[in-house]
Amino acid sequence: CLSLGNVAVRRSHRKQGIGTLLIEEMQRMGIEEGKRRRQGKDPPIQCVCLFVYRSNKPAIRLYDKLGFVRTNWEDTRPSAKKRIDKKYLMVKILKD
Repeated sequence: CLSLGNVAVRRSHRKQGIGTLLIEEMQRMGIEEGKRRRQGKDPPIQCVCLFVYRSNKPAIRLYDKLGFVRTNWEDTRPSAKKRIDKKYLMVKILKD
């Protein structure tokens, strides 16, 4: 799984499609890398995954719109149990 971390758009630049372009480009790169890997011995990239805070509603709406789904994953690390704002693990299967 291709893991995305810290995808962010400056507040003054939001609502301009930049987040969508960033995620779509990462998906395209993942598909291309998956094709390259299938020609060699490396396992192919089959999905994109990311973590998002449950309070980050704009990001969740974007990921939902782009076809990501929320999983039942739960962070069970001791440090995460103390955290008020929990995270979703969201995943999208790549199709080339």
